[in-house]
Amino acid sequence: FFELLTAIAFCHFARQRIDIAVLEVGLGGRLDATNVVHPLLSIITDIGIDHIEFLGNTLRSIAKEKAGILRENGVLVTLSQHPEANAAIGEVALALNVRGVDASRYLPTRDFSGAKAQSIDINTSSTAPWHNRYPISIDGKIIEIDSPLAGQHQQRNLALAIAAAAELRTNHGFTIPDGALEQGIRNTQWPGRLEWIPSRAGHAAILLDVAHNPAGAWALRAALAQIPEERPRTLLFSCLADKPIAEFAQILFPLFDASSA
Repeated sequence: FFELLTAIAFCHFARQRIDIAVLEVGLGGRLDATNVVHPLLSIITDIGIDHIEFLGNTLRSIAKEKAGILRENGVLVTLSQHPEANAAIGEVALALNVRGVDASRYLPTRDFSGAKAQSIDINTSSTAPWHNRYPISIDGKIIEIDSPLAGQHQQRNLALAIAAAAELRTNHGFTIPDGALEQGIRNTQWPGRLEWIPSRAGHAAILLDVAHNPAGAWALRAALAQIPEERPRTLLFSCLADKPIAEFAQILFPLFDASSA
């Protein structure tokens, strides 16, 4: 299914004559269907333990599979992360003479490092009780980040996206104004990932999330910690049998008054 869908997407992109495509690998990287392209640049996000039956059961082995998207004399946009992952990615990048772009310059300063929780009534508000708001400097100019996506992990994802855009406009001839960066970040939506469904017709507000590995569960827990606790909380939980259910339970269940799995 994934291979067919990827081929259909490539055909559609070609017919539309798009300027640029952002491709997310489906599984790993080295053997993924999306990896038949010749990318302008490759982005590696934070790596966690997942899909161990295909990618290996260590961060090093998984990172090596992820590094399969790199190309000889290519460009890598990334952030420093776990030492095991750094080492595996670095070895592949060095062997391929890859130029690295460090996205850390686009992270918020310490004064703005926390996601800003809003003081709202969670049962009536139409917006989520959090935002990532902070200024950053790009080429000596300050732009204002105002992202509806929650959590410090999203600050890292934002930094990677901004670094990629800066690389495209500096070294690849794309015109990407600062205002377009601000607007794109502000208008980003991610259904199913910390998605806030406000209270309606007497029903409680709902937070919908599809965290499918321990790292995602910790991100969900961090977001939940920002929501006021004056109302009862109920967790509806479901996952596939091959997931680390006991670890999910340890991370999430203590935050709720009642749960149903």
